[in-house]
Amino acid sequence: MGRLRFWLGLPLIVICHLAWADNAADLLARAAHAARTLDYSGIYLYRNGDHIEVMSIAHRVDGKTDKIKVDVLDGPHREFLQLGNQVLCRLENGPPIRLENTALRRFFPSLLPADPSKLFAYYQPVLGSASSVAGRPCQEVRLMPKDAYRYTHVLWLDDATGLPLKARVLDDEGRVVAFYVFSQISIGTPPAENIFRFDTPPGSLPTAVLPETFSPGRWAMHPPPGYHEVLKTRRPLPGRSTPVNHIIFTDGLSTVSLFIEPASARDGGISGLSQDGSVKVYSRRYQAYRVTAMGEVPAATLIDLANSVELK
Repeated sequence: MGRLRFWLGLPLIVICHLAWADNAADLLARAAHAARTLDYSGIYLYRNGDHIEVMSIAHRVDGKTDKIKVDVLDGPHREFLQLGNQVLCRLENGPPIRLENTALRRFFPSLLPADPSKLFAYYQPVLGSASSVAGRPCQEVRLMPKDAYRYTHVLWLDDATGLPLKARVLDDEGRVVAFYVFSQISIGTPPAENIFRFDTPPGSLPTAVLPETFSPGRWAMHPPPGYHEVLKTRRPLPGRSTPVNHIIFTDGLSTVSLFIEPASARDGGISGLSQDGSVKVYSRRYQAYRVTAMGEVPAATLIDLANSVELK
């Protein structure tokens, strides 16, 4: 009889689990919409490994155009201005530059893609507990990886608006990889329009990347399941005499950078896995080239991607 009651009760358990998943999915869709369509401003803390920064953000929607201004408030001053798909950057005591135009560039709290349901092939949405962030009631939602190629992402969503107020990235052992949290937030009041003005015409600014040219030969690579290419370019890097090929892949939430460059005689053909703060790095020698993959992702993601690169 006890076993019969167990099997009779099982469908109810399954139905409840699916209902919780549906609710989590609905909350994520609301969160993605809120981050794109609401006016808000606030101050948040960003932690990446042992590195911590305090940042301010202002988001204003004029018609269908997103306007975002982000300032780093401690350490060397950095300012980012996003006008639609165009992102400008001004460093302390340096000239302003244009960053590459890519839909991948998102500032907290806009961490989710426009359609979060596309993530569900590789992440399971799970409803967590109620909490409070910056004095506002919120709901925890987790995106649990379905394979070994991504980490867990946890979001705390404002009850009133759905806007993400806190986020964590957890590795496969539950350690915090990256962390965002608002200390103060104002939602619904448009920031002053004049803070989004830029003195120099964006078209006249130098860009951070070079025209797309991959040479010599033709490169082939196979990213892990769910990851797709969003940027391919050549980029100058400090300490490099020539620009490197740079390709960015994303699954909509996690991001990986792949660099391909001529191998240096002094690198000795060294290959392997290393870590810089929360960022893992995997490098290998391939023929006359050095292939390097890096990102806040599991080691398997970097190893599989870098090892798949070949010259056709």
